[in-house]
Amino acid sequence: MIAGLAWAILLVVFACMLLLVLLNFRIAHLLKESGKRYPWTRVEAVALTVATFTLGAVLVLVVRVLFLEATTRVAPASIDPQAATVPAPEPVAAVDPDVLGNLGQALEATPIYADTNTKARIFYRAKAFEYLVVQEFKHPEWRKVLLQNGEFGYVQSGKVASLPYEVTKSDTKGRAPSTGARGDRLAHSSLNYVGTPYQWGGEDLERGVDSSGFVQQLFGAIGVELPRTAAEQVNHGKVVDRLENLQPGDRLYFWDPKRGKIGHTGIYLGNGYFSHASAAKGEVTTDLLGEEWLKTLAAARR
Repeated sequence: MIAGLAWAILLVVFACMLLLVLLNFRIAHLLKESGKRYPWTRVEAVALTVATFTLGAVLVLVVRVLFLEATTRVAPASIDPQAATVPAPEPVAAVDPDVLGNLGQALEATPIYADTNTKARIFYRAKAFEYLVVQEFKHPEWRKVLLQNGEFGYVQSGKVASLPYEVTKSDTKGRAPSTGARGDRLAHSSLNYVGTPYQWGGEDLERGVDSSGFVQQLFGAIGVELPRTAAEQVNHGKVVDRLENLQPGDRLYFWDPKRGKIGHTGIYLGNGYFSHASAAKGEVTTDLLGEEWLKTLAAARR
């Protein structure tokens, strides 16, 4: 309030003095043209001008002091010392040099390009359901794909699924990734047998297996005994009653309408995918738990 009033007074006084100086020079000019002598000498006129601007400078200084005094009187914001906290710095994620990327799977036959352009040179044509090592890219419509020579190609994001498993340098030498959680171990282990032939009634994870034999053998390897058929296995384990509660390693059971009972099973991998021995594809594979599979999904067990 004080500062605003001081500035207003200053502007009015300064304007009046400036007007007075201009009027003084105008009168002197008119008298000179008429041949009459102006009552003030040139020295006196200059002195008046200097005095005017000096007074203006003094007024500016006074207003500045008043303005600073007014601003220092502003009440500080009310702060509750109990509620005030210093924001913690964001932790910097450590980059594991052994991690090559995430396990990915081609959803359909798709080319891997030399650049993020469908007109670029094609490095390789991935087959449907082929496994790849993928990385996120700055352009979300593309993913980077690790090639055997250590270079990177590019694949359209919609053509490949990124599974929730990291691939390390040792994994590329044939060893499955491992974690401490039993469910994660089961999910990872199931991926070791992708490509094993489907065989009705089979129990050999290397030579031939059906869906219930696949699940039974994997759980048996960690000391969990399950019955032989999917219809019997569904009666064992903790019930998982909601899709959002599924965790890697959970068992999925599907209804067979032709036989009128549970007739198929698989192991949930996470991120909406599961592994199973598929009669339709003739081998152990992975699939998205999409609309068609959800129609027959009858139960999940942990």
